[in-house]
Amino acid sequence: EFTLENLDTTYNGVYAMTYENPYLYLLAANNSQEDVLLTIDYNTLSVTNTELIGDSAVAGIEIVSNSIYLSNRDRSITFFRGI
Repeated sequence: EFTLENLDTTYNGVYAMTYENPYLYLLAANNSQEDVLLTIDYNTLSVTNTELIGDSAVAGIEIVSNSIYLSNRDRSITFFRGI
């Protein structure tokens, strides 16, 4: 069990996740209702990086060929960055 700080727990919280050894990647909304990508070390469950995502239409996340792709509410899929 672990707790994530500074995330909205009223409406959104963590809404998508994927795993690529050794990290969990979580999409969430912070307390300011901004979309963020959290990178969490799977072994220690500690947050290693928090990154703001500028597009609030993000709905999902997947990792393919060492790249992070985000799905959007309009059903499009966009490259976000390499890992």
